[in-house]
Amino acid sequence: PIGVALILANNDAFDSEYQYSGKKTCTASELEYNYTVDGVTTSQGCRHTIEFTLADKITAPVYMYYKLTNFYQNHRRYAKSRSDSQLRGTEVSSSSMSDAEPLTVPGDYINAKDVALSVNGVNTTYDSFVYNPAGLVAWSMFNDTFALYRVESGVRTLLCDSTMFDVATNLPTNSNMTCKKQGIAWDSDVSAKYKQPFLSNSQWTAKRSLFGQADVVSNNAFLQNGWYANESGHSVPVPLDEDFMVWMRTSSLPEFRKLYRVFTEDLQAGEYEMDIVEFFDVSSFGGEKAFALATVTWAGGKNEFLAIAYIVVGAIVLVAGIVFIIVHKACGDRSQKAIEELMNEMK
Repeated sequence: PIGVALILANNDAFDSEYQYSGKKTCTASELEYNYTVDGVTTSQGCRHTIEFTLADKITAPVYMYYKLTNFYQNHRRYAKSRSDSQLRGTEVSSSSMSDAEPLTVPGDYINAKDVALSVNGVNTTYDSFVYNPAGLVAWSMFNDTFALYRVESGVRTLLCDSTMFDVATNLPTNSNMTCKKQGIAWDSDVSAKYKQPFLSNSQWTAKRSLFGQADVVSNNAFLQNGWYANESGHSVPVPLDEDFMVWMRTSSLPEFRKLYRVFTEDLQAGEYEMDIVEFFDVSSFGGEKAFALATVTWAGGKNEFLAIAYIVVGAIVLVAGIVFIIVHKACGDRSQKAIEELMNEMK
């Protein structure tokens, strides 16, 4: 009965995955964003659209995930490359974050720690700063963006744009969207593990205006814009961002999904388009990217393994029980016969 109930619950769950990496290779002129620093222009952001059809209405809540393959977040040095104390808002020196090297001090991994700059009128160098958050896990945060549209008679209606959320409050900046970001991270992460970073002139962070403070004034475009040193357009993550919290919970397997958004209204049957801007490169490690839409039931997400396991084990037990009954009927009650023989011998 349990196996049958699990199959019925599994049939009620929806799960559809759409692979998108490698679908389009953008030329330099097709890239979405251009950043010019010291006369050098960096272009990134390959935009393309994935079209798909929903045959039936999908009842809310509908969970949207992104998926990566061949990405080993469980590598020991990678998983340790962070500072939990720093993420809780404590001031931490670079010397006490050796696990996070070489993403602790700006310019460290490119041997450029002695680059000079000014901050709020004070002359200094890269090595007087500490990345906040530090470490490889934060630096490699997934940063593709998604915008889902419903298409009716050739007209597109925006349902969810992942860029239209405040990265500090996780609240939408567009009230017409039918998805939410707040709540995708674990409650314990939001309440205890990730706090507003310690902000001082020695902290290399995202733009201070994201935390409700005045931005630093610097002649260094990377610091001024909240980018990693010498990496145009690569923004330093915000520890209060729930996307960041989800990413920081490292996966134990090289193929994984991470929760991205939750649709609070039903997705009606029909045509849809997902506009994707790709920043996250998977070609360097032979990986693939996908997004997925899914629902859950009382038994969890769509997964037939547990139901099949219950049915197979139940069938084995049933067959074994029948065999034992047949043997018992064929051979009789051997224990009773032994008792009777013993009693006869004692007479």
